[in-house]
Amino acid sequence: LPFYQKALSALDPDSLPEVLFAAAVAYDEVGDCESAVVYYEQYRERLPQWSNDRLEVDWRLGNCSFLLAERRWSEDDGDEALRFLDTLLEVEEPRNLLARGYFLRGEILGSRGECEAAIEAFMEVPVMDPSGRSPVVNAAEGRIDQIRFGGRFDRSFQRLRAGDRSESCFPPEPPDSGRSGGG
Repeated sequence: LPFYQKALSALDPDSLPEVLFAAAVAYDEVGDCESAVVYYEQYRERLPQWSNDRLEVDWRLGNCSFLLAERRWSEDDGDEALRFLDTLLEVEEPRNLLARGYFLRGEILGSRGECEAAIEAFMEVPVMDPSGRSPVVNAAEGRIDQIRFGGRFDRSFQRLRAGDRSESCFPPEPPDSGRSGGG
């Protein structure tokens, strides 16, 4: 990083985009998407819309953004996960991750109680899925049904009576029925 920072400060402004892209790829290749995204975004800002390099940087930026969104969601940081998903959905690359990106967006919004926004995100999944009938499409359709027909208002009333302030649009997960053991 210090090498790239020195190089960036001493460069001719015309050479800056190439160094930004090289730094982003270097971070990406060692698995540091957090840093790579910053450099991809800076590089992308300097590219004209019609540039041939735009597709590659969008693909790399979207891929890293999706990975970071999944990581943040697993760490219970929905705000950051949504921010990275917004980047993926804005650049619309890689196309094979868009359906999963919309599904994850729906999961996050639904867990927050933003039911209509979650349904909108889930409805984009079959539109973005190239096959139209993948497991993620089936899961999205299942989530839409859970939100629309799963008794969310009855559950909300019951949760509030019990003192549970959870606002999830989804039914509670069934308790583990002891199936994890062998035999």
